[in-house]
Amino acid sequence: MLLDRPPQPFCPAMNPQIIADFIRFKRQQNGTPFYRISNPDEQLVDVLGNLVVSRGGWNDPRNVDQMLSAVSVIHAARGHRGTFFDKCTGCCSLSKRTNYKGCQLHRGKPMLWRIGNPKQTELIENVMKESLRQGADYVVEGDSPLTPWELITIRNHLLSTNGFNDYQLFVMVLLSVKLFLRSDEVVRIRLSDFSKDLAIISDGGVVEALAVSVKGKTDVKPVTLMLWSDDVLPQLCPIRHLLILIKASGIKNEGYIFPGTDIDIGCLDGHFFSETYHTRFKSVCEKLIDRDGPFGTHSCRKTAYLFAVWGGGSDGDMMLSARHKQLGQAMKYKRDAAFLLNVAISNNKNLASVVTPWKSIFCADAQMGRSINSNGSRGFKPLYELAFNFIHKLCACPLDAGILRMITDVLNFNKPTSTKESIDILCKKYFPPEVLSRVMDLMSTYAFELTYLQSQTTQALSGENNSGGDQNSGLLPDLTEINVQNPPVFST
Repeated sequence: MLLDRPPQPFCPAMNPQIIADFIRFKRQQNGTPFYRISNPDEQLVDVLGNLVVSRGGWNDPRNVDQMLSAVSVIHAARGHRGTFFDKCTGCCSLSKRTNYKGCQLHRGKPMLWRIGNPKQTELIENVMKESLRQGADYVVEGDSPLTPWELITIRNHLLSTNGFNDYQLFVMVLLSVKLFLRSDEVVRIRLSDFSKDLAIISDGGVVEALAVSVKGKTDVKPVTLMLWSDDVLPQLCPIRHLLILIKASGIKNEGYIFPGTDIDIGCLDGHFFSETYHTRFKSVCEKLIDRDGPFGTHSCRKTAYLFAVWGGGSDGDMMLSARHKQLGQAMKYKRDAAFLLNVAISNNKNLASVVTPWKSIFCADAQMGRSINSNGSRGFKPLYELAFNFIHKLCACPLDAGILRMITDVLNFNKPTSTKESIDILCKKYFPPEVLSRVMDLMSTYAFELTYLQSQTTQALSGENNSGGDQNSGLLPDLTEINVQNPPVFST
């Protein structure tokens, strides 16, 4: 029944007894000795003779409903609908030469296989009722968000291995948090999803923001989300970490930005399985975070709400960024983020070291954005070129550097904050080394001349005002005769 190519033309329906045992196997507490319903006095053993114990994990009784719905769908696809009928032992006991005739009760219509939907049996109905009684007091919690400190702990752990797989996992988590992404959305981001028109690239080649096109399960059409850089908190800057990933993976023109490496880690048609992402993320959280959780990939979307609240975002902007249509739905994700912020403040937590002011990421009118961003997008190039220029030219990272070395150099890079620093970056970018030194000397001399001219002009005007003399009496010296002794020096 569960095979991709089941036996044809007759595919027997599933045994309701097996389904009922599986439900109890998942619903009972982990470690509970397992007994089949059909034989409650004998504990089940596996093929090696080991005692079988329940695995648990299905605390929510709705898991049973979902599983049985899936059973009904797959049976319908195999031609099994309606009331369930088990195979007849009488018909099956007949010889193969005569069993087509059927037993005395099934003359002309032998019951040699199970048919129908096993969900429609008394046994399964009783198991469902039992499950509902056991889960009567269950309160749905959903995945738990991460605190900023927990996210940094996960980052430090995954980056410490200096391995591509762990680094890729962290960047997936970071982008999921920064863009409110679901697991199936983040694993399917392609290089072609990044928009040139809304990208913001400084004159010096520093990537300030990247626009990503995303289409989730609730989106009628693709929406544009903005991925902002974070120069105040570079260890959680999505732009810097994404550029390192692109450089390390070697993706250049097209394809998924999270390619995986082989089928063992969940690479499907060039990208991660969302299920593999969920499994690995959950495993890392349970290993590093000393609380119950639960943790799953929805933790990232809830963490996004927490970062937005702690960063001063408004409810409306957060709902748009998360693409939530209903306020009640958004509040389930926001939860007690504001309360936790007050707790952190009361405990004198250093919030400035883990949270920066939040920026809205949702773009409703790309046309207006393109119009306003006419200057910012001029420096856009393919992401691989942006990554190469930023890492190896601006950050001066060696070409053969590994991931840890690239991370170190990229995080130590400080975006220019003064005119002089901006000039230095531009000159280093566009002038060859043999010309750069001479250009810097000339600019230093010119800057000194301008400073001298300004001071002389100020003195001349001041003297004119004090003496009440003619407006044209204050003549300035010829700057070509100035002996420049100590002009300001631009670095090379």
